[in-house]
Amino acid sequence: MKHLILILFVCWQLLLCGKLAAAILSGSLSVITSVIDSAVDLASGVLMWWSSRAMKYRDPYLYPQGMCTASIP
Repeated sequence: MKHLILILFVCWQLLLCGKLAAAILSGSLSVITSVIDSAVDLASGVLMWWSSRAMKYRDPYLYPQGMCTASIP
């Protein structure tokens, strides 16, 4: 699974670079829109990777995090 995510990130980056070059060379608004779409895809993939990593490495003793400060005496 880890290798698949890495392969997807590399493909998204290559696709973004290719579309960016095409947008610069052509100046077409549809190609620029496609570049923005690819950038959003890459950002969402990074966010999904980061959130899954954060869930994997959480400390169960710190959950829920606000419990001792929210308690009423």
